[in-house]
Amino acid sequence: MKRLTYYTTPHAYLRQEHGAETREEASRVLGRLLGEQDRIRLQVEDLVKAINAAWPLPREEARAMNLKVTPTATLMTDSPASSYGQPVLRVEGRDLGPADLMPAGEFAADVVRAWALGAGRSAEEREAARRFLRQWPEGPQLSRE
Repeated sequence: MKRLTYYTTPHAYLRQEHGAETREEASRVLGRLLGEQDRIRLQVEDLVKAINAAWPLPREEARAMNLKVTPTATLMTDSPASSYGQPVLRVEGRDLGPADLMPAGEFAADVVRAWALGAGRSAEEREAARRFLRQWPEGPQLSRE
């Protein structure tokens, strides 16, 4: 939609955009536009009332994640190193990200990916692994299969 300032005169706008050639036609167009403006204003007011009635919006409580990956490694969100619900891998008391090395020398991402690809993993477990792995975009990832 072009702004009114695009047209040389308000008459040019009414003529080009609404086909109003006479004063009566222009008056009908302006009446219709004012009616639409009032309808939109009422819809916006109703929307604002509905938002204000529901504010603050209910917040989903994040559940703490605690998934055993190996006998000594746990994928978890209950850690100071976990921000915004992004999981860390706790190994022997240390919180690791996907690019960190495990005590045996492999990347934490490789261990979590192998665990996630194992038989019997739930969709929730695979999603937790995806969230962990996404923190290292250059590292190994899980497909959405």
